[in-house]
Amino acid sequence: MFFSAYGLTIQSDFFLPEFTPKPNSDRQPDVVIHTGKLEAPELKPTDSKLTCAIEKNYAYLYWNEVGTILVKEGKEIIVDPIDNVDEQVLRILLLGSTFGLLLHQRGLMVLHGNSVNINGKGVCFVGNRGFGKSTTSAGLYFKGYPIVSDDVTAIELESDRAYLIPGYGRLKLWQDSVQALGLDPQNLSLVHPNHEKREYLINDLDPKPVPLEYIYVLGGGEELAIEAVPPQQALFNIMQNSYCTRFNKEMYNTLSAVEHFQQCSSLVNSAKVFYLKRTNDLASLPKLMELIEEHVAE
Repeated sequence: MFFSAYGLTIQSDFFLPEFTPKPNSDRQPDVVIHTGKLEAPELKPTDSKLTCAIEKNYAYLYWNEVGTILVKEGKEIIVDPIDNVDEQVLRILLLGSTFGLLLHQRGLMVLHGNSVNINGKGVCFVGNRGFGKSTTSAGLYFKGYPIVSDDVTAIELESDRAYLIPGYGRLKLWQDSVQALGLDPQNLSLVHPNHEKREYLINDLDPKPVPLEYIYVLGGGEELAIEAVPPQQALFNIMQNSYCTRFNKEMYNTLSAVEHFQQCSSLVNSAKVFYLKRTNDLASLPKLMELIEEHVAE
């Protein structure tokens, strides 16, 4: 089966409904995903249930619900699954940590965030879990602004410009967010069979890169507000929300500390970084959307 995402042609043994299907082609795929037997070296902990062993051109990932995955040279993903693996759970690891590492191997800057296209301006939302990245981007999507990527945001840095590389169309939403957006949770699939998070799939992603203009760092507040971030703090926020930081010190085996710093500095120099403070009251979501629209239009 052939798919496309992040500007790549992907040949996969697994059905990936989040990616855009492509007709079979004689062209050599950019990435091949297939099964195979793996013997992983000693694995190190990460900030989740995942363990890993990462070097310059390869990364082993292990998750007890899935099995072992090897990511090689930004071109190949080998999956050694546990018996009777749930492919829905497997896709969580494939679409998240696996592709995050693969994109790093291909030299792209990767943020743990959601991104949208607001009238030709790329906007990315980053922040800790639970601060509403998906809810905010979903609110904008339902106002007519295209989704560019979910969770794994890939960025190509070119001299003084940064471009969002469209990923795949999916929004992961808790039930209260689903209802606040006017959707019926019963019409949406569960992201994971043991959790209440739902997924909304989008099949009309525009494959063209979008200039990244704004990065919003989400946080809590007593009222809605957008505040400028000083350059030094902006650099820290970007480094903190780089996708590879979830692999702790192992990340520097793929991307050195110097390269990581240089990427983050280039991004801060090419995109504007702001704090976006929001309340826990989902009834304020329409006002939040208006605040973002007005700020981007300035």
